[in-house]
Amino acid sequence: MIKKITAFLFACIALCAVNFAHANDSILIGIAPHSSARIILESHSSLRSFLETRFGKPVEIVTAPNFSEFTRRSLQGQYDLLITSPHLALIAQEHASYTPIMTYTQGLETVLVSLNETLSEKRPLTIWGLDPVSFVTLTGLEELKQRGLIAEKNANVSYASASDSTALAVIQGKADVAIMSWPNYTKLNDEIKKQVAVSWRSKPEPSRIYLIKPSKGIDAQAWQQAIDAFTTSPEGIAHLENNKLKAFRKFHADELNSVRPLADATLTYLNRTASTENGK
Repeated sequence: MIKKITAFLFACIALCAVNFAHANDSILIGIAPHSSARIILESHSSLRSFLETRFGKPVEIVTAPNFSEFTRRSLQGQYDLLITSPHLALIAQEHASYTPIMTYTQGLETVLVSLNETLSEKRPLTIWGLDPVSFVTLTGLEELKQRGLIAEKNANVSYASASDSTALAVIQGKADVAIMSWPNYTKLNDEIKKQVAVSWRSKPEPSRIYLIKPSKGIDAQAWQQAIDAFTTSPEGIAHLENNKLKAFRKFHADELNSVRPLADATLTYLNRTASTENGK
């Protein structure tokens, strides 16, 4: 398994040289695709403005079509500043030389959404999530496994690009349960929320994490100072207010130890799918 994962990582690194040639000297902020590209751009516009002023360089906010592709690009080191979920942060730290430095005080909660507060007795359950390697999808599946409601090898899981699509799948009878984050559940429109129920809500886990990597002439100390300054700047305060977040807090790398099983599962999945694609 280690040899397979290592081969996958080298394949990712080999692609790095030919990607993002358009960026030139732009600072690239890579943000995990937890929402639509439009929402991601809008919700981090104040960070972009702050960093452009701070470093005197153009700043681009980029994401990916899904978490799997985003993780591959992170492993290639395509981003100068990375904002991602905990298990993907651990992968970026250990395999792509990123350093985690900051997060938010609010933890990220996962919810299971179904037609009723008690999950259907039908087996096997039909499940919809956002991506095979998304933090909330993996967390929700782990909860279902712990309850004995699904077996790892025959879980019937489908994936959608947005939380409202997974909720609609429940309403339309295509899914018995949808897995999503609590923030995304709260953003569902009222008509959808009236027709579904939260059957489980997790305890808060570490939220999205900011990771830095020296590049474009910006060393680790300059990055650290810039992010620290952002947290108390007008732009940083606007970021918190616009995204309904309470505060920033410093993040310690050892906080990622608890998500290692999810990181290992992600690498296994990415390695397996990469092998399948190479075999075509």
